[in-house]
Amino acid sequence: MLALVRAHAEGAGAIHSLSAEARVSFYSAHGARKGKMIILARRPASLHFSALSPTDDLVAFLASDGERFTSFERGSDVCEVGPACARNVGRLLPIPMEGAELVGLLVGQVPVIEHERAVMSWDARAGAYRLDLQDGARQQRLWVEHGSGAVRRVELWRGDEREVSVAYDDRHLHGGIDLPHEIRVEAARDAIDLKVRYREVELNGTLDDDAFAIPCPEGTRAVEAPCVGDEGG
Repeated sequence: MLALVRAHAEGAGAIHSLSAEARVSFYSAHGARKGKMIILARRPASLHFSALSPTDDLVAFLASDGERFTSFERGSDVCEVGPACARNVGRLLPIPMEGAELVGLLVGQVPVIEHERAVMSWDARAGAYRLDLQDGARQQRLWVEHGSGAVRRVELWRGDEREVSVAYDDRHLHGGIDLPHEIRVEAARDAIDLKVRYREVELNGTLDDDAFAIPCPEGTRAVEAPCVGDEGG
């Protein structure tokens, strides 16, 4: 079963870039937001998010080339810039991951943790195999479809606390590549509940460097955003 999961992950690894229009909704300890978003992702860690109004006006954007990021919200005279750590990359789409991990998540790639112990069982309620992997206090649980090896859901635990869960749904083939069109992320930190649903998708198109290194809008004041509080950042 692990071999099937890894084979499926390798298929997602064939995705080098993604361009998508998406509907995004999220709720967290800091508020809620929903609406249309243009998402660009390019390996290894380049990201671009443009949040749009119902009339397709730009509300906010965040761009990162994997080294630096820029973020701006309409109506503000401040434009945030700084290193592309998880804290900064997650300022618009609040997923607590480093850039390369976030690119992988957006294209449906599920990393499998190094582990000392693996147990497989059939989860009749979910109608899928469940894999439990353990590495010391860290655990990973994966629910895997029979036959295809596609991962429906993955959870990361530390001791008795579930830190993050990601669910994948509504899968489509694009040139033979399987891509989930609905991704839901729940994270204990900041009580995050986020759903991304792709509407229009292009895989492996050419994305220019300029899309990930956007300057601050004219008339705004650039403010350096530190990575204080980021694990390893």
